[in-house]
Amino acid sequence: MMGRSDVEELWAGITALYAEPGVAEACIAAQDEAGADVLLLLAAALQARRGVSLAGRGAALAAAVGPWRSEVVGPLRALRRRWRGLAGVEPLRERLKALELEAERAQWERMLPQLGGTPGEAGPALLRENLAVVAPGLAAGRRDALATVLARGWRPAPGR
Repeated sequence: MMGRSDVEELWAGITALYAEPGVAEACIAAQDEAGADVLLLLAAALQARRGVSLAGRGAALAAAVGPWRSEVVGPLRALRRRWRGLAGVEPLRERLKALELEAERAQWERMLPQLGGTPGEAGPALLRENLAVVAPGLAAGRRDALATVLARGWRPAPGR
């Protein structure tokens, strides 16, 4: 069972990974092109950095986040994107963006029970395997490109 500090440390790892150069763009491209879930992609990378395989957990992860993503995160994101460029809504759009981030954090906490595991050998091969688990609809070329971006700046991950 993860303690609160473990949860906070892993969330910090997710947000730091997302802030790395090129990561946000690559994840959003995978989301827009193949319906991949950005948080699942980031979790796959973070767990690969920790040496934790997600093999056999794709269905459980999808079940843990699917309803929340489709009923909460997705509609917030869609509305925020629709408001892009609309005159006079930028302050509201920023509040909506903050609410979307809170919803993603809640989604993250729903995923956590499926992310545990005994750390093993970390590396790019595990990263590609984890990405295939969480984003089975992602074309191999897109997955390899995403893995390359996510592996930049590879360093020991939180909790390792």
